[in-house]
Amino acid sequence: MARRTLTRRDAVGAALAAGSMLLAGCAGKGSSPAVKQVQPEEVEPVEPAEPIEQTAEPDPADWTQVELDPAPTLSWTVGTSDNSVTPNDWHWEDGVLATSVAAVMDARADEAGQVSFASFDPVSGLSFSFAGAVAQANEEIIEEPFVTSTYGAERAAWLVYRVRQEADGLDPESTHIYAQRLDYASGGLGDRVELPDGDLHGSFGTSYRLASSATRVGVYVENDAGTSVISLASDGTVETVQTGGFSLLTSFAAGAYAHTKLDEREGRDQLRSLDDGSVLLESRRVDDYEDTPNMSSYTYMVDEAMRLSDGVFLTGAGDLDTITYYVQGSEPVALADQIMALMPEDSPRGYTNAQFMGQLLDGSVILSIMRSVIRVSAGPTIECLLERERFDALEAVVMGADAVTGDIYLQTTDENVIMSPAGEDAGRWSLYPVSAHASSYGSVYTTNDTSQTKAVLWLERNDDDEVTRAVVTRGGQPT
Repeated sequence: MARRTLTRRDAVGAALAAGSMLLAGCAGKGSSPAVKQVQPEEVEPVEPAEPIEQTAEPDPADWTQVELDPAPTLSWTVGTSDNSVTPNDWHWEDGVLATSVAAVMDARADEAGQVSFASFDPVSGLSFSFAGAVAQANEEIIEEPFVTSTYGAERAAWLVYRVRQEADGLDPESTHIYAQRLDYASGGLGDRVELPDGDLHGSFGTSYRLASSATRVGVYVENDAGTSVISLASDGTVETVQTGGFSLLTSFAAGAYAHTKLDEREGRDQLRSLDDGSVLLESRRVDDYEDTPNMSSYTYMVDEAMRLSDGVFLTGAGDLDTITYYVQGSEPVALADQIMALMPEDSPRGYTNAQFMGQLLDGSVILSIMRSVIRVSAGPTIECLLERERFDALEAVVMGADAVTGDIYLQTTDENVIMSPAGEDAGRWSLYPVSAHASSYGSVYTTNDTSQTKAVLWLERNDDDEVTRAVVTRGGQPT
């Protein structure tokens, strides 16, 4: 991290409105035969003033670049210990940008039940900043809250949090999951909507955000009663999409979630639609897979799914030997051989980690694999953008990809370099684009569907790896 040279620049815009005021006078006149008429002196007519055109207030939805400020500082005291946090870790939460949600979860604090977070809606262009209590007097927040949002033409973003309700007389303690919709225009939260939890007492469960569709957000709930996927529609309608013995897997595809069955010895992994629960893809085991002599079988995986185009998915992008190309209704295709064909002959063919670096506006995916940078598109088409020899010579680190322009952002031995989609030097950078976000909910990773958001998040960090500037643009470097 010591190689970064980072600066801070602020963009400030202002709109002026002007008006005009016109003055009018009136003169009386009269005549009499006995009175001599006096002719008035000729006065040159005065040209009417040109009206000054009123300047309309700018429409927030017409934004091109927005500075993202930290959320309000949340402070609380426990005994003699003073604590505070200022959320500034901006990331995508499906259709909107948000910071993490800071929450006072220590019941001993007078500020218990308060939260602080910020968000930005790329459709309306409105920012949201909130600090206040969401838990009621007899409740305590028992799990880190999170923000999630739909991808529709009108975003529906929700704050989701879990509370423990104290025992009251003969009524035992209970846990509840609530969602409140963000009102970007007013800066407030809507009424509570309760999601089914099922954990009435005993050990508390957990809940994760799940991939969202155009009109629904998904919440994964796990507790003593089992596991379930809850769907929350934009209008507040709650529906249980799936229940049973399964465990959540990572998925990057909008409107789809992946899971593995736990109740069957040979249960298959599935990628399902959040809207109706239908199965989009299913893993398939192949015995005596000829291209992997050290393996007795091979499984075409469906986790880490990304939608390249309608009905076309790339899955298993965390490992070379699990990268799979799916077309719904057709046999899956393992891409390891095609990727290896682009690599030097001495490249090893064992377990090889692949890192997802971003998805472009056209649906293609950027991967950093075997010290190279490749792009995978529908077809499938696989291109090498930065070969291993040059990658090694530069000691390159891939920071991310501009989803709109396709530029790749690299950190080399001495510089922060922008590489064009054609593999050419396209300049230098101080802020880099952010695609994938490692969430705080275990192994679940989240990213936005760029084809829906059409926006890019940029971060600037100092030598201590602290965010010093966060910006969102319609694509291209911030000014």
